[in-house]
Amino acid sequence: MQGILHVVFAIPFIHMLFITHLVLFTGVVAMLLLLWKEYRREREQELELCLKAFGVLGISGLLALVLYWIFSIYWYDAVFRFGILLFIAILFGGLLNKVSGDIQFRLEQAVYERMSLEDRMTGLKNRKAFENRLEEIQEEAILLENALLLFVDMKGLKNINDRYGMQVGDEAVIRTARCLRTAGDIAGQEADCYRTEGNEFAVIITNPQIQPQEWETSVKNEMKKRAGKQISCPVEVWIQLSEKRRRRPSVCQ
Repeated sequence: MQGILHVVFAIPFIHMLFITHLVLFTGVVAMLLLLWKEYRREREQELELCLKAFGVLGISGLLALVLYWIFSIYWYDAVFRFGILLFIAILFGGLLNKVSGDIQFRLEQAVYERMSLEDRMTGLKNRKAFENRLEEIQEEAILLENALLLFVDMKGLKNINDRYGMQVGDEAVIRTARCLRTAGDIAGQEADCYRTEGNEFAVIITNPQIQPQEWETSVKNEMKKRAGKQISCPVEVWIQLSEKRRRRPSVCQ
């Protein structure tokens, strides 16, 4: 607007300083009123932050106008510039706070999601993760040649708990979980191990490279090796391979 007045009427810019101040002040006040109206309706943290920032800008601008028009102090612009600096600092600080809050929320969400799919005692995935994986396998059935599913049942866990106590039983559960993991490592293929119930485990191997009997033997051998002088817990291993539905129990002491 000042440019148009300068070109059309040849008015020097210095004589239009009042218009410049009036436009700036009116704009800040209008923004404050709009933000306040919106904040009263929604009470959002982002609106509160903007309201504070524009409030600081408005106060600094008003103070600068008072210094110039009433006291004729010509370094009034330093006050307004300082207000602009505070305005930017408030908004930038709020942005950093929001970003850090979002990052923390996502990290906590990832931790909670992982905890919801993990058995705390053994560190294996739990039944919910097992069911999710079965659904994924069904969706990927076309891409999979076959899938091997092992069910491991600790038949003697109740007797151990009753006779030797829960702590010994928990140690047996943890030992069994480690055996299943190690069996997969020995076979040279990654296996997804799950604790589906208190005394039940499941192992899923997609596109297995060795025969089911070799997996079974590997589990049994590892159980015997880790048992040592500790109290052994007999387990049953049930095997199901792809669509062949091969299923037979094998007891390991």
